Amino acid sequence: MLKAGILEIADVFVVNKADMDGADMTVKELHEMVTMNDPTPMSGHHGPDAMATSGGIDDTTDEQAAETWTPPIVETIATSGDGVPEFLDTVDDHVTWLVDTGERAANQRSRYADEIRTLLREDTSALLEAELEARGGLETYVDSVVDAETDPYTVAAEFLEPLETCLRERTSTDGQTEPTAKRVE
Repeated sequence: MLKAGILEIADVFVVNKADMDGADMTVKELHEMVTMNDPTPMSGHHGPDAMATSGGIDDTTDEQAAETWTPPIVETIATSGDGVPEFLDTVDDHVTWLVDTGERAANQRSRYADEIRTLLREDTSALLEAELEARGGLETYVDSVVDAETDPYTVAAEFLEPLETCLRERTSTDGQTEPTAKRVE
């Protein structure tokens, strides 16, 4: 039985133990699933997201189809080595496709952007947590909100304002333009 969502993550399908009972059925099911999506341009190089951005299957151009990677299905029997050379050739083909279409560079940029965002969130959160503890801890501010002396937005602004000011000052001394993003309240 195939798991839901498998088509969105696979670059190559490998059915190992292809000599065992049921392997043919697995290959058939995979083939049906892959060909069901085939003429549709996929998001990135796999996944059914293209329907949301295109007008539908009829909008597919030859150029888009050439830029689409359809995950191949490779049958192997690892214990005997059957199909392993074909699998390695398929991996090489995929790497070539990734480089030739620019997907590899785009994926790398996306991974680095995600990593930078994650590091910024984690480090900023750690700095704010340390500052919160240095000012008496969260409970002090929760008590102030419960006692109606302030509200959560004012507390957050009190902590974020120095950070925003510091970033603006640093940006303006570097000769760069000031950031246009504002904190949403």
